[in-house]
Amino acid sequence: MGTMGPIFDIKTEYRDSKKALVSATLPLRHTRALTWEEIGLDSHIKQLGICLVIYLLTLGIFWYAVVAGGPENLQLRLLFMFFAACNFIFLTVSAYKIQVGLKENGFQKHGGWHVVVGTLVLNPFFMGWYISMSVLIKALMTRRRVKIAER
Repeated sequence: MGTMGPIFDIKTEYRDSKKALVSATLPLRHTRALTWEEIGLDSHIKQLGICLVIYLLTLGIFWYAVVAGGPENLQLRLLFMFFAACNFIFLTVSAYKIQVGLKENGFQKHGGWHVVVGTLVLNPFFMGWYISMSVLIKALMTRRRVKIAER
């Protein structure tokens, strides 16, 4: 018995065409390329984008009230802190769902629990937005690659 050659040669596919390069980045376990609609992450991406904007606005107002305000602004600061914390929960859940969807379809190697742990470690009131922002950017890049591969 001889040795079998590689089943999928990325370098050969790269030299063939630009479309073949994009299809080389698709998961290998599928018999055909997935369409973006089959992956079904559009609603989660939209929800994550909206939550991220609201979170950054409420967090900015909170920090402005902390820096510029005196003791008379305590209720206002607590109110914005509460809104930012509630929105942070929705932000983390949306990022978790997107990460799980990307992992299930073979586009990411890390699972959704990495998102939850990362957002809690980075503290919601300082750098907690960073993980959600990176998940959003990765999802948008993946959507663009899949849309190019669909053509």
